[in-house]
Amino acid sequence: MKNKLNRRDFLKLSSLLPLALFAPPINRLQDSSIPNILVIIFDAFSARNIPFHGYPRNTMPFTSKLIERATVYHNHFAGGNFTSPGTASLLTGTYPWTNRAFKMLGEVVDSFVDRNLFSLFEPYYRLSYTHNPLVTVHLKQFFDHIDYLKRLEDLTFGKNEWIFKIFANDEDTAGVSWLQMTDRATDGSANSLLLSTIHELFGIPHSGSFPRGLPDLERGIYLLLEDAIDWTVSTLRDTPQPFLGYFHYLPPHDPYHTRKDFIDTFKDDGYEAIRKPHRFAEFFNRAHLHTPEMLDEVRVWYDEFILYVDAEFNRLFTQLERDGILDNTWVIVTSDHGELMERGKIEHNIPVLYLPLVQIPLLIFPPGQKERQDITTPTSAVDILPTLLHLTGQPIPSWCEGEVLPPYRQSPVNSQRRIFALEAQKSNLTGPLNPYTAMIVKDPYKLTFYSGYEELEDQSKHFDLFDIINDPEELDDLTSSHRETAEELLAELLSVISIANRPYL
Repeated sequence: MKNKLNRRDFLKLSSLLPLALFAPPINRLQDSSIPNILVIIFDAFSARNIPFHGYPRNTMPFTSKLIERATVYHNHFAGGNFTSPGTASLLTGTYPWTNRAFKMLGEVVDSFVDRNLFSLFEPYYRLSYTHNPLVTVHLKQFFDHIDYLKRLEDLTFGKNEWIFKIFANDEDTAGVSWLQMTDRATDGSANSLLLSTIHELFGIPHSGSFPRGLPDLERGIYLLLEDAIDWTVSTLRDTPQPFLGYFHYLPPHDPYHTRKDFIDTFKDDGYEAIRKPHRFAEFFNRAHLHTPEMLDEVRVWYDEFILYVDAEFNRLFTQLERDGILDNTWVIVTSDHGELMERGKIEHNIPVLYLPLVQIPLLIFPPGQKERQDITTPTSAVDILPTLLHLTGQPIPSWCEGEVLPPYRQSPVNSQRRIFALEAQKSNLTGPLNPYTAMIVKDPYKLTFYSGYEELEDQSKHFDLFDIINDPEELDDLTSSHRETAEELLAELLSVISIANRPYL
């Protein structure tokens, strides 16, 4: 019997939940004098692929203009390298070793069911939607503090339900057979070119606008960012104020199926990504090391998918501004984690914490701000919750592990502040962390420590150190030349891990 609930199983189960679970209650009293909060998440969105963070390709032409009215954070870090810990860190203001949502489809511990972004904004009308089933796990946990949670399935389509009705007694085989016959590989091949072509032309709405295939959650379950943006705009027009909106969209998460408008934008543009050593990354799943040519091709697809995100975010922002909603709304744009397309790997679900995986965008658009502000000091996803509380004049609970972001904090920026991230999918939820990968950033250095992995037993050194200000590509490992710094940071990191482990010893 399988003990692990995968994403497809979760989608099937969630469709059985009663509609009443997601229905909005009676509207709250309105007070338009209190500022609204709008949090926008684009999944698997690396800051390393954004032009205003130094990337050579102009992947965000629209947003590059919008940020002239924003506060832009250039060294912002996720709490983990995939959705469960990354989202939980943002929603609870705590690191994964505290909220314990470091497993795939992981929940936060019971103590945080009533300690989160939604519970702390009780006077607000709180609404949410996500494309991502891993985020739905968190939202279901926090449901008692959410006024309106739209169902994931409401903004997806293409399940081919008729196949499952005809072959009700053999659903698994029928579903797999149908997908094998109609699904195309990335090179355009298929088991049946005739059926796949007919299915694309007549069986899948909008497929003509997406030559590489529609964006999807799983094969056969599709989504359009346009649909989610349209729903968000129309919903916010009628939402009581003040509101707290949390909307977590899947693009630019893989598969990188961009709209036809952006196909081949960066093809043969002359940009060549730096070839980097495989150190540490290669020890995990060595059978799936990709060639430099494959890395380059997928990077182009990813960058063109970001163009799609950029265009749709611009449409969202522009429409909300026309509707007057942004006159009294703080808009926060960020991600749950990044994406790795280097060191032989194309993924984020891997126990490494290189910058493309953990350095994510953070843009804050205050109502009425006319000039751009740039923040270069390190900040974390755990800072968003205390910052929103501070901006709305509410107390910050003592259990928050984040700080109020500059420039909104009253006290000076702490130059010795430590930022952390964690990967611990194979750790026991009820025991101390083992194995795990943990990161500490203390300006300008970033140290990553690998502990307990069988794959690394023969390695003499289980950590690396980079000066990420002067070496943002993480090419020059300083553990030998800066031995004292490395040992100091490692001692600080292990001390924090030791404290986090105490309740589970």
